[in-house]
Amino acid sequence: MLTCDHSHTGGSCEGAASRKDRAVLKRRAERDDTETETDIYLDMDHLLMLLLLLWSSGLQAEDKHQSTGSQCESTAKADIVLLVDGSGSIGSEDYENIKSFLNQTVSNFNIGPDKVQIGLVQYDSTPRTEWHLNTHQTKQSLLEAIAKLQQPGGGTNTGEALKHILHNNFKPNVGMRADSHKIAILITDGQSSDDVSLASQHLKDAGIDVYAIGVGNANEAQLRVIASDPIKNHMYMLSDFSSLLNIINNLTINLCNSTNSGLGLQAEDKHQSTGSQCESTAKADIVLLVDGSGSIGSEDYENIKSFLNQTVSNFNIGPDKVQIGLVQYDSTPRTEWHLNTHQTKQSLLEAMAKLQQPGGGTNTGEALKHILHNNFKPNVGMRADSHKIAILITDGQSSDDVSLASQHLKDAGIDVYAIGVGNANEAQLRVIASDPIKNHMYMLSDFSSLLNIINNLTINLCNSTNSGLGLQAEDKHQSTGSQCESTAKADIVLLVDGSGSIGSEDYENIKSFLNQTVSNFNIGPDKVQIGLVQYDSTPRTEWHLNTHQTKQSLLEAMAKLQQPGGGTNTGEALKHILHNNFKPNVGMRADSHKIAILITDGQSSDDVSLASQHLKDAGIDVYAIGVGNANEAQLRVIASDPIKNHMYMLSDFSSLLNIINNLTINLCNSTNSGLGLQAEDKHQSTGSQCESTAKADIVLLVDGSGSIGSEDYENIKSFLNQTVSNFNIGPDKVQIGLVQYDSTPRTEWHLNTHQTKQSLLEAMAKLQQPGGGTNTGLQAEDKHQSTGSQCESTAKVDIVLLVDGSGSISSKDFAIIKSFLIQTVSNFDIGPDKVQIGLVQYSKVPRTEWQLNTHKTKQSLLEAIAKLRQRRGGTYTGKALKHILDKNFKPNVGMHADSHKIAILITDGKSQDNVSLASQHLRDTGIDVYAIGVGYANKDELRVIASDPIKNHMYMLSDFSSLLNIVNNLTINLCNSTNSSLDSVRLVNGTTMCSGRVEVKFNQFNQSWSSVCEADFDQQDAEVVCRELGCGAPSVLQGALYGEVEALIWTKEFQCGGHESALLDCGRSDSARSTCSPDKAVGLTCSEPVRLVGGASRCAGTLEVKRTEWRPVQDSDWTLKEAASACRDLDCGSAVSTGRRNNSLEESVWWIRSDCVQSGYALRQCASSNSSSSIVELICSDLLVQPIISVSSTMDGVSEAQQQGFQVRRGSNFTISCSVQPQYPGGSFQLTFTSSNTAHNYTQPAVNHSVDFLFPAADPAHQGSYSCVYGIYVFSHNFSSESRLLSLTVTDPTVLIITLVVLSVTLLLFIIAIYFIRKASRGQKSGPQENTELDSYNLGVSRAEGEPAEEERSQRAE
Repeated sequence: MLTCDHSHTGGSCEGAASRKDRAVLKRRAERDDTETETDIYLDMDHLLMLLLLLWSSGLQAEDKHQSTGSQCESTAKADIVLLVDGSGSIGSEDYENIKSFLNQTVSNFNIGPDKVQIGLVQYDSTPRTEWHLNTHQTKQSLLEAIAKLQQPGGGTNTGEALKHILHNNFKPNVGMRADSHKIAILITDGQSSDDVSLASQHLKDAGIDVYAIGVGNANEAQLRVIASDPIKNHMYMLSDFSSLLNIINNLTINLCNSTNSGLGLQAEDKHQSTGSQCESTAKADIVLLVDGSGSIGSEDYENIKSFLNQTVSNFNIGPDKVQIGLVQYDSTPRTEWHLNTHQTKQSLLEAMAKLQQPGGGTNTGEALKHILHNNFKPNVGMRADSHKIAILITDGQSSDDVSLASQHLKDAGIDVYAIGVGNANEAQLRVIASDPIKNHMYMLSDFSSLLNIINNLTINLCNSTNSGLGLQAEDKHQSTGSQCESTAKADIVLLVDGSGSIGSEDYENIKSFLNQTVSNFNIGPDKVQIGLVQYDSTPRTEWHLNTHQTKQSLLEAMAKLQQPGGGTNTGEALKHILHNNFKPNVGMRADSHKIAILITDGQSSDDVSLASQHLKDAGIDVYAIGVGNANEAQLRVIASDPIKNHMYMLSDFSSLLNIINNLTINLCNSTNSGLGLQAEDKHQSTGSQCESTAKADIVLLVDGSGSIGSEDYENIKSFLNQTVSNFNIGPDKVQIGLVQYDSTPRTEWHLNTHQTKQSLLEAMAKLQQPGGGTNTGLQAEDKHQSTGSQCESTAKVDIVLLVDGSGSISSKDFAIIKSFLIQTVSNFDIGPDKVQIGLVQYSKVPRTEWQLNTHKTKQSLLEAIAKLRQRRGGTYTGKALKHILDKNFKPNVGMHADSHKIAILITDGKSQDNVSLASQHLRDTGIDVYAIGVGYANKDELRVIASDPIKNHMYMLSDFSSLLNIVNNLTINLCNSTNSSLDSVRLVNGTTMCSGRVEVKFNQFNQSWSSVCEADFDQQDAEVVCRELGCGAPSVLQGALYGEVEALIWTKEFQCGGHESALLDCGRSDSARSTCSPDKAVGLTCSEPVRLVGGASRCAGTLEVKRTEWRPVQDSDWTLKEAASACRDLDCGSAVSTGRRNNSLEESVWWIRSDCVQSGYALRQCASSNSSSSIVELICSDLLVQPIISVSSTMDGVSEAQQQGFQVRRGSNFTISCSVQPQYPGGSFQLTFTSSNTAHNYTQPAVNHSVDFLFPAADPAHQGSYSCVYGIYVFSHNFSSESRLLSLTVTDPTVLIITLVVLSVTLLLFIIAIYFIRKASRGQKSGPQENTELDSYNLGVSRAEGEPAEEERSQRAE
């Protein structure tokens, strides 16, 4: 027996074999070879058929062009309404960009009745629904509708449009689904002419996610109000409409993430659950408070029931889970069932189905009181360890007061949600709802919108029950429970309005409030001290800070308080407590935290701003509590920042008791904020110990002149004592010397005289005042009196000091001004290539004391300040501001072209002339303006003068002695300003300042610049740079455009959103690259900031240029030469005509010098600030927008090929349509046709800005290129504009059919031929026996069974 191994390619046998055996084996091997070949050819047949199928299916390939690559594969339902601004400010080309954007965005979603539905509304002055959510149920239908969109033109009323989509498009009857995620996407290019805040809030309250896309001149502040949170995911600010296509990927991802965020996805609950199941195991007791008044219709009442049904369905109901009670109310409340009545979801839902509406009035306050006293009680199921929630649903204004009842609910630890519908009073709902309001209040337009908020409400409720708030609440019987255990010292003066407008009952409420508040603090001479002042027309101190040293004594004094009655002069009272109560002689401690608390019920009859500012400037924390008719605006002025912690506005005096907890916490936090805490030093240390181990040599320079009284001199000594106490004194630590001066300086002790703190303090105690005059300038060499804030900047700075020397400033105060100037100047490096300082003094007229380039050294400058003499006279600040712009910030008196320019104003009064225009001109010229007001200076006027941000550029001081307190801060702000991002990016090696290689200042200290790698910089980064440099939108972004880099390479990748004001404000991350070749440094070209506005085209209208802001250009006999520069910058061809528009009033303009423009400079480089009523108007040659050309066929035989353009079938009728956006009436269209051997022109007048050219029976002669030329005669000139070329091919379907048939038959014959050739080949090889074997093989006979017969045949053959 042979053992054989049959492989697929033959066989191999082991052991000896006979000749007969070898013959059998040979035939078997041949048969196996034949079988293998048969298998191969069968596979070839299959392969050919597969290729044929693939080839035929390829004829049906879909067009994948324009895919953004960010497909949203979500299976979630989403209802999206696109809200498109179609106003006249959007050009036809920009409108086409909008349509392309919509097309590509829509293409990324699965469209269908159970997937994503998209509606579209266009608006200008009025909104118009183009189609509803359920209109287009396929992507193809939707894309075709977008292609047919026509722009309406008109104004921009975005608020009305937002309101429209809420009331008309997000509705079940037009396709909105209850379980979908609802999204609105706004696209606009301008500022809305109406209010957007209320409408957008209503959309968000209805659970709709709002995205806002602003383009060009869109108002960013309005977009922030409109967009949902988080703003960074819901708002886009783009420079132009072509940038829309750049955000498709990002928007698609945000939308897709939004629809997959868990809201409304794959709901399985049979009770129409929205899919937001709350799986929390926490216990919650929820009381539903339902307005069943007669103002609610029966249909709306059914909507309420549906809403309750669906909301309840999302929770686990049970005695150890969630319990729900329900109260209905009209004029009176009625408990339908208690918390423990229904212990299963089924029972609860059945009870809801049987609810009947009571009808009647609306007393919400009474109902809120009812649920507190009757439903949130242990005997009806409320659990001690549950989270307690009340949910109010109402449609009207309550007829009774809601504030006290709602506050009592919240004080009892109950979380209150308020849902208002229709005419509900939003102000009342805000009072009722718990904080944060955005999570606890909903304002809906109608009852059908209730279903839209179920998801959001469920999530908020579920998060609330898991938040740990309100668990294990104990009943404190209205105890405030907020004891302040702080050991810090605090001096609190209570300022109580006792005027006649406060009734006796209300006055008793004030006393109760004061009693409870005081009870929360540790009273004592080393703890908290409390004084009290009452006021009406005049203030009266009831007791001082040190009068009552125990809590008991203080409470007894409060009980005896009597109301004075009278008028309300709050300003006078604020002034009184500063001058009479916050004083050391009546108990105020130097190391305490100082607090004033005002309680008032009316508007003050006198000014409060100056007095309150003086309190705050003195370091006193001011709290303002207003009740009833108190003036909220005045309270905001009085209260310290942050206002939310320092101001309370209450409806009535009984509400005072409700804020005790919160006020106590704020006061306690305030006293523990680091001011005056746990002072250990026995020498009245303020508690701010300096633990530094660094060495410091400090010289104290003390004015001991005769103008300082003995009491004030003692204050100076106390100040020095406390300051010294805060440092570690020693030869290797801090050393302190002291010099006193009057007319002459005198060293009291040197740095190394006192080597211990004790010795130093004893020396200070013995200091004697010298008296005499004041000659500060003699001390110039002593460290320049530096305050310690030296500005080490190497930047060039030109500073002009503008000093008020008017008669309202005393000689003593003017001396302080000089000291202030000396200390400030001492902190800078003075020199012709460093910081230059000029000075102008003014009263009625300004006078330059010295120019920027007068003093080249610090010593010279300090001596000049010391010799400065006061001018006196009136106060004309506006004239002085104009003077420094015209006379001092000039190159001929030392101003550097590349310097940072700063003006610093010091004044003590209100200007007698206008300051707004002069200060605006300074800022427009790039000058940073600081305004320092003292005493009676006008705060509003200073705000107008100072640059932004105001908090860094304006100082308001109570008196001139406070000037010395701001030297440090001013020095820091000035130094930061010179090193600021105004000079953090630049373009170098370019032809203008708006072009060049991008360089970034990566080290503000050593002023190092670096280039940026092309791979780390994109279009959005470019938009920010162009904006920061005051240029127009980026037009070219390319590496090595402006030479190879020699500087360092920036090692971070910028991640700008495109809306930032400075490049260094953008996010940054480590670059993915390890190297960057010199030819990859990014170059940038920004367009010039020029535009034409108010015309029917972007190439006609009023000329505006942007430097620091957009302004019109003053007409100063402009010619076509100057106009050509503007048209060139706008890419609008050549200048056709110029004109002027005369306004009735002057306005701020740019005056552009013609000689500068004709020398080749950009318009903005030639602009200077001015005011005029005569404005330039300009018309450029490319006035008309590009016409649109399209083709259609009556036989629907038009198709678009990727390479050949458009195709029409031979014999069909086709039409070429020309149209143009409406700009001017009339005009005509010329259709130009060109082919390889002929050309034709067809002309027709425009009808409604369009025309159709009909061609019957298409044939090959119609093949070629078509274009539309629109022409019109306006403004005494002929204008024309040509469309894009349209390429048309005429196809014969017969040829295609014949080609397909021939190919198919040829392929089939080829396959048959191969088959028979192979069959014949096999027949020649194997003969009849092989056929027999093959038949046997096909019949399934095994090889083993076939062997005997095979051997027999072999024997016969032998």
